Amino acid sequence: MIRPKRSREAEQAEQAAIRWLVRLNSPDLGESEKDSFFAWLNASPLHQAAYIKAEDLWRRGEVLRYVENIKPERHSNVIWSLGLAVTCIALVAMLFFLRAPEPEYLNAQTLVGEQRGLLLSDGSRLVLNTDSEVLVELHAKRRLVYLLRGEAFFEVFSDPKRPFDVHTNDGTVRVLGTQFSVRATGTDSIVTVLEGKVGLSQNPLDEDARFEPAITLTANQQLTLRNALPGAAALPIDAQAALAWRQRQLIYRGESLQKVVEDLNRYLSLRIVVADHALSDLQVSAVLQLQDANATAQALAAALGLKVEPDPQDDATLILRAAE
Repeated sequence: MIRPKRSREAEQAEQAAIRWLVRLNSPDLGESEKDSFFAWLNASPLHQAAYIKAEDLWRRGEVLRYVENIKPERHSNVIWSLGLAVTCIALVAMLFFLRAPEPEYLNAQTLVGEQRGLLLSDGSRLVLNTDSEVLVELHAKRRLVYLLRGEAFFEVFSDPKRPFDVHTNDGTVRVLGTQFSVRATGTDSIVTVLEGKVGLSQNPLDEDARFEPAITLTANQQLTLRNALPGAAALPIDAQAALAWRQRQLIYRGESLQKVVEDLNRYLSLRIVVADHALSDLQVSAVLQLQDANATAQALAAALGLKVEPDPQDDATLILRAAE
């Protein structure tokens, strides 16, 4: 079988891991050397992977074939020390896990009308939409985002060894691609994929359970978690238009005025209401800039030939009426 060629960095890390495994089990090991070991270990995921591999090679009795890369005059010392290591390997493993990096936690939220970008330490990016809140947990073997309310757009840095899951009250979204959004409405969660693919499941998060998506969404598809059942059909959608809020725009292509007003009210400091129920079914095709409430309401009214009036009984409300 042809083995893939390892990089020089990987080979150097493996050789260093063998030397550290030996040194950690030497009787004259000092505290400063322990600190140096943990500094080396935490400096790179490549170092951590190499050290775990070194321990695994020892358990399988294959570590001696890697000693050939160490200078010849050190072979006897290495072999002697490896013999000693068998009595201490459990202690070394325990020290490794005790000194492993702590999980990272981040809580972020936005006010009504506010948007906020976040860069996580793993390289992933989030954009929180209006009136939203997330709790982020970055662990050594998994990455979790709890969408507590509102909407967030995700651009996930790929790391196959650390799954990235978004959890809502309605289920879980597992990242299989890169760019998507999740919006928790209070009654359901809407998943929109811009690029790549994501898996949807109504099952709660379980660290030990294997993730089994009920359905997988790809670019320009949308589905709610309540409808994420085997055999369900995703909704084709223009994801760029649906996610235009990231550019402070809202794009509507034939939506009813009532739905547009409900959507706008998520962003605006003043509430918009439709005066006449007969106007609610008017079809809206417009690109609205998210400005102050009055400017946005005026732009919507202009697109439909309506007018905007302040509510004489409520300073926090704007009324859309038919133009005379």
